[in-house]
Amino acid sequence: MATAIGLACGMGYVFLALGFTLVLTCLLLILEHVNFANASQSRRYLTVKISADQDYDLLFEGIFEALCQSVELAAISFEEGDALLKLDYIVDPQARGQRSCLYQSISGLQYASQG
Repeated sequence: MATAIGLACGMGYVFLALGFTLVLTCLLLILEHVNFANASQSRRYLTVKISADQDYDLLFEGIFEALCQSVELAAISFEEGDALLKLDYIVDPQARGQRSCLYQSISGLQYASQG
């Protein structure tokens, strides 16, 4: 951008360079105020470990539907020789106050399944 403006000025097209600068500046300001390409700041990485014999789809489905805008299962792996299933989720809670509810609900399920 700076090179094009500098070349236009050097060749005597000062008003063309000024117009090009104003158009690009306005475009950048509009994109900044529209929050173009901003990532969600509320997304969290959630790791859950459960026993391998439990059905994890049904276990967390109700909690995620009630408390999350979006849920993505990022990875599944086994730990301690196929005894534990490690689930890595990327979750986007619905509201700021519900983040703690989500974590309490998940941890409550985890402790209930162990005891």
